[in-house]
Amino acid sequence: MGYESLEIHEQSLPRIIWEVKAEPDSGGAGKWRGGISMSHRLQPIGHDMQLIYCGTGHTWPAFGLFGGAGGTVADHWLLDAETQAVEEHLENMGETICHRDQHWYAKTGGGGGFGNPLERDPDKVRDDARDGFISLAAARDVYGVVLDTAPELFAVDQAATAALRATMAAAR
Repeated sequence: MGYESLEIHEQSLPRIIWEVKAEPDSGGAGKWRGGISMSHRLQPIGHDMQLIYCGTGHTWPAFGLFGGAGGTVADHWLLDAETQAVEEHLENMGETICHRDQHWYAKTGGGGGFGNPLERDPDKVRDDARDGFISLAAARDVYGVVLDTAPELFAVDQAATAALRATMAAAR
């Protein structure tokens, strides 16, 4: 499914696309972060939808190199439309019915990181956190970057970041 125009997809097929988003903390940490996985959640409207699916990246995550962490695996589920509770975890490939009272939630795999995450430019970590690609916890606990979230676009606390990174590097 392409994401060029969600409205055209919804008009051409009887379904609603509830969300398409980047999955935080899905790209492997590294000096160069791995690609972020994307997810979508959609529901058939007025009918049951047959899914015939085949995916890659469901078994092993993309690996990291030279100190970089691996990405996340791809996966998909059928959810209860009202509660969002998982009703069925779908295998890597197969065929099933997504009923009108269910959502199909699917996410792609994240790419592996390259290099030591403590060497990632703190401004890039700030941008990743601001854009929702990584969590604030990952910025601090994985990349060693201390962010001040009071400013609208966040700010890197350079002194606290240098101290935290030194402590984290010594603990390795």
